[in-house]
Amino acid sequence: MTTTFEVLVWALTLIIFYRLGRYFTTPLFIRLGWYQYITRMFFIQAMPGDIVELHLGTTYDFFKLKNVNSKILFAHLVDGMQHLCEQIADGRIARTTTLKATTYFLDAQTLHRFGFKTRKLNPLEHFMFALNYLELILLLSLSKGALRRPKMRDVKIAYCQAGDLLAYRELYLRLHQNTVLSLRHTARLPVDEGPAVS
Repeated sequence: MTTTFEVLVWALTLIIFYRLGRYFTTPLFIRLGWYQYITRMFFIQAMPGDIVELHLGTTYDFFKLKNVNSKILFAHLVDGMQHLCEQIADGRIARTTTLKATTYFLDAQTLHRFGFKTRKLNPLEHFMFALNYLELILLLSLSKGALRRPKMRDVKIAYCQAGDLLAYRELYLRLHQNTVLSLRHTARLPVDEGPAVS
């Protein structure tokens, strides 16, 4: 008879192997085009149903960074969103495409200010997030410089239609100038674009 402890051990083992697998497959997925990097830390992933998922790096990318903190992560996010708007405006991403992201770092008010709507996770999304939970603990702790445990109630889905983001281009451009260019001026943020894959 399977005990609760055995179930927990198997679940933890599954999560660890899933995360290790994703870590080591990142370079492969980049070369296969499954991960399409817009900037060094910001990539998109096409999903069924005309949906594009937005991601701020993988564990592989984070370990390639020399400096990690909340300000630098926000700068990478702004850099990615500003370039994403350019791709939408150029027609490389259809304006009718649904953009979607699972996020913990930004609150709902900030996401709404950036042009996104928010909702709670459905059961499948909760399961997928659970597989990523250990990674999020690691990334959150790296960005804060101390051990941090994410609270499930703060996790949300952000979504919008790609074309709707064009109304926020000026905001992203202003944030880009105030954060990204400022950090690059002090050499705290790399100038080069593209994935951090050697």
